[in-house]
Amino acid sequence: MSFVSNFEFKPQFEGCAGAEEEHWTVGRKSGRLVAAAPLVFEVIEEGDIRSELPVHQIEVVTGICRSSAEVERDLSGKQRQLAALGQRFGFRMNSSPVPPHPDFEIAVYPKPRYLQIASRSDPEHLRSGWICGLHVHIGCASMAQALVLLNGLRSYLPLFMAASAVRPLPPANAYQGRASERFFLYCGMKPDLVPPYIEGAEHFERLAHEHGMAEDPRKCWWAARINPKGTVEVRIFDMQKRAGHSAQLAALVMVLAHMIRHGRLPILREDSAAIMERLTAAATSVSERGQYRDSLELFHDYAVRHYPSEAPQIARLITRLFT
Repeated sequence: MSFVSNFEFKPQFEGCAGAEEEHWTVGRKSGRLVAAAPLVFEVIEEGDIRSELPVHQIEVVTGICRSSAEVERDLSGKQRQLAALGQRFGFRMNSSPVPPHPDFEIAVYPKPRYLQIASRSDPEHLRSGWICGLHVHIGCASMAQALVLLNGLRSYLPLFMAASAVRPLPPANAYQGRASERFFLYCGMKPDLVPPYIEGAEHFERLAHEHGMAEDPRKCWWAARINPKGTVEVRIFDMQKRAGHSAQLAALVMVLAHMIRHGRLPILREDSAAIMERLTAAATSVSERGQYRDSLELFHDYAVRHYPSEAPQIARLITRLFT
């Protein structure tokens, strides 16, 4: 079976969005990480609420959404479910992109895939996986469309980073005060975050073998990737404090994907190192955000004319970032 046959595309969901949010489970009084996931999933089955690599983390997943407003409603509902679970099992949720305290036990959730990851990683490398992020998915009709979308979105990873960077509020001196501490931890786990420009399905197959993901596409850790469920998944976003903020970022990806699909946004054959340089700058300093304002205004203007359901969310994003 070829690598590309692992992907299932559903044309009826072209352009639809979905989102995944990762939340810490912390003590209700202490605010320190607690290993709540094994307790929770011993009692309830995983579904739209599921385990992640750290035992201190629970992920929520939306359904297939036709608009970012649906994303916001779905995430808000899932967050209420998490709050109810916290009441039941004695924890609360924390949305910091990095652990709220730097000293924590490295323990993975006992799922075969996670145990396999742990078995081939030294503790410090594994520590880099203790991060919370937002992943946004865009449905694709075919592999050809997914490759075009991935090639188009990769140049905008620095913009996504600038728009989503969230500084943690940990104990004093725990972190270095950069715009996105999560990004630098992520780099410790996967230094080559930016996907290369992909020439086509055969090139994608070769890259899969070179990057050790030929047997399982989920082993691809790029900041944007093609997901086996038939989506392009943008993984660079810091975890957001509110469902509405996550929905604004989902709207941004939806608008850019719409522009790419309709030939309104050029696809650049940029070198991955050049993108990574801008990405690192955006993660280092909040002041980098200002250079992306004109682009965001352009995307808002496009949405007003061609994708009006998403224009209000983009407007709210611009206001939040620059007010």
